[in-house]
Amino acid sequence: MISLETMEIGPPENRVSDSFESGFMTLTLEAQIRVCEHHTLTPLYLETFQRHQPLVEAGCGSGQWMHYFKKFGIDSTGIDWSEPLRRRSLEYDPTVRFDNGDMRALPYPNDSFGGVVAMGSPEHVLEGPARVFQEFYRVLRPGGVAIITVPHYFFLRGIAKKLFTGPLRRLKRSAWLRHLAHKAPVVAGNPRHYAQVIADRYREDIHLSVDFEGFFYEYYFTKDQIKEELLKAGFTIEKCFAFNGAAGLIFSFGRLAGVYDSTTHESRLTFLGRLLHKALADEGLGHMICCVVRKPAYPLTDRDIPKSI
Repeated sequence: MISLETMEIGPPENRVSDSFESGFMTLTLEAQIRVCEHHTLTPLYLETFQRHQPLVEAGCGSGQWMHYFKKFGIDSTGIDWSEPLRRRSLEYDPTVRFDNGDMRALPYPNDSFGGVVAMGSPEHVLEGPARVFQEFYRVLRPGGVAIITVPHYFFLRGIAKKLFTGPLRRLKRSAWLRHLAHKAPVVAGNPRHYAQVIADRYREDIHLSVDFEGFFYEYYFTKDQIKEELLKAGFTIEKCFAFNGAAGLIFSFGRLAGVYDSTTHESRLTFLGRLLHKALADEGLGHMICCVVRKPAYPLTDRDIPKSI
């Protein structure tokens, strides 16, 4: 098993990967497969990958999407670091392939797949997504399609971080407040670990998120930034759009905007949240960005690669 070592700063445990594994294991695989039926992007996935097979999902988590795709005759392979999640997937249906490995070094030959999907996984690599996208390009057949989703950094999210979530987090970390609440102090070493994360980040202009204790968690991208990274890998971009504005509001403003159910992926907005959502719509608030990209059917030349977005 290959762990994503760039996900950790400080102690030897793989903090991001462990949190995802524990989250997936709290729900049955059957329940997670049912959630796929109502996902915003399900029609896009089915329409695209029924025409571009076989498929590999990089960072497949519990494997729920591969099992869902199988119902529609889509030949899919998943790859993730977690052996417990792989075992559970195989117990559910051993005919669905689930490999352990690293999406920065996919264990597949060149031109192996007609489709690649990565649902919120490339952003968790501290060194940036370049190697990941190069691997997606390598294993895709000429003319193959990849659908990639990453967190969206929109203007309201930046305002919320400066005026609301940032100060609130600092308050929650306060030693004297935690003492009054009879809670243990935060001892992970912030700002030391946070400073190390900042020093190791791959681009200063990409927004970086850390967990409560100051360890690296993920990057947020504007649409122009993620398109730039995909173009560098050689892809042509067919679609790039933001989606799930309700979740974007909740993850930016917390309970002021609403409550997000991580089990069903449903958002319940407050009155303020509904007002903002109606005024700005998904494209301005979307929690995630979806990019549909293609590996050209012919080799690119320098003239084919855009000089700017």
